[in-house]
Amino acid sequence: MTVNLSHFSEPPSEREVLRYALKNILTNYAEEHEALPFDAADPDLDTLTGHRINFGGNYSQLVARLDNRFDGTSFEVNSDDHLDIDDLKEVFSNPTASYPLVEVHPELYEYQAQKDESPETYIIQRGHHDETLVPLLIPFSVEEESVFYYDPFLDYYSPKNTPSQKISRGLFIELWGRCDLTSWALWIDQGQQRTLMDVNEAQS
Repeated sequence: MTVNLSHFSEPPSEREVLRYALKNILTNYAEEHEALPFDAADPDLDTLTGHRINFGGNYSQLVARLDNRFDGTSFEVNSDDHLDIDDLKEVFSNPTASYPLVEVHPELYEYQAQKDESPETYIIQRGHHDETLVPLLIPFSVEEESVFYYDPFLDYYSPKNTPSQKISRGLFIELWGRCDLTSWALWIDQGQQRTLMDVNEAQS
């Protein structure tokens, strides 16, 4: 499967993978949805992702911040866990939905290192508190035997390999289901225009 990633920005550090993954999703989505209230150069993206240079991003208030950013527009944030592969396929087939962002288990690192001709290019440094950084992927498509995706970590460590990656469908489902947020995904969709009251009711 061929996907045009030429407009995707390479993260300048492994600590900024969440910020750049979200930036790439929103930038790609804005190309087809000009009313999206987002500018790729917006410095508020640091705040949206909870970015801190020494700690990386976090999800603690990401959905709420994006929802508030989309207040008064027809765009909304979807974030859910315990999804299955058919739920992900529905996102791909929805013409008003963005690419999703997913977490998978860190064993993906071992899989990628074994597959890569130069495995030393995919050694992920541990975090500020010696934690293993959770892989964040942007999947594009689910086929009968494979899942195609973009890997921001691989873009940082081995840019020559960044055109869409492929993993077996069974291994993706296994790794996707072994995170603290089990089978979680986040994506943007366009529905009816909402007000701040609608946002507050959805979050209550």
